[in-house]
Amino acid sequence: MSDHYIQLPSTELAPIFKFAKDCFLRSNERFTGDVTEFNRNGNNDFFIALNRSEVGYIYVWKTGVVNKMIRDLQQKVTIPVHDFIILQTPANGSYPWHNEGMKYTELATDKYREVARVMRRPVALNYPLDNADLSKSKIEWATPSDKTTELLIAGYSNIMNSANSSQNYTDDHINLRSQNKTHHIGWIQRTKSFEALELDPKEIADILNRSHDSGEGVRINSILSIVYDNHNELLTEVDEYYGMPEPTLIRTDQWHRIINAHVEEDRNMGSISFDPTYSYSDIKTLIMNNEFIK
Repeated sequence: MSDHYIQLPSTELAPIFKFAKDCFLRSNERFTGDVTEFNRNGNNDFFIALNRSEVGYIYVWKTGVVNKMIRDLQQKVTIPVHDFIILQTPANGSYPWHNEGMKYTELATDKYREVARVMRRPVALNYPLDNADLSKSKIEWATPSDKTTELLIAGYSNIMNSANSSQNYTDDHINLRSQNKTHHIGWIQRTKSFEALELDPKEIADILNRSHDSGEGVRINSILSIVYDNHNELLTEVDEYYGMPEPTLIRTDQWHRIINAHVEEDRNMGSISFDPTYSYSDIKTLIMNNEFIK
């Protein structure tokens, strides 16, 4: 059995996943390529927030859909829901190696670690939102080299002394997930978490916008760490998972990437994350012991 993913055996959540899929398909079929027109249509269940050639479209559920999903999920699962988003990897595209775990964040300041803990998602429950043939699409996992570890240690140790470095498409992902206050439930829940930290909003904003680029293949920010695609010698692939035809628990606190390069259709996934106190192993154990569903 893989230590990186496990398909959800229960059918108890099937109506919730179907609701999200129906909402996505119904709205997506109205999209003609005009983002402004699509977002203006009040009948659609999500917004198209950005359109960058590197990552394709970034979708954000509308508040009503999110509230229903969160409410329905909390009635079924035994652990708190942390976030509910849409992930897209375009046809013939890929998402680079990244890690959303908390390892090494203690090397920065205590405040940085507190903010990072609110923003990160070490495990996710992903499920398909359409009927695309993703049999050639996959997630890969990898282990880091000693050099990668050295760069991460140096990066987290210095991030609070670093100026905002190179901008890339992951910055848009950060801004979307942390600034769209009206339509992103993740921000609503995170706002409550930030208030509990009793940090100055300016300090939080500073941490959210900081990044550190090693110049040798590793970049870090408040949401994740990234290895550039042309520095694959820093990682060794250890596992892979094709298609994701069923709702699947995914480990995201280990290096992983999405390869959709050999697929002619976009990869659209719904993704649920939980209170970051729970690790992949914790939730996997709950699933295997039939304790994940109430």
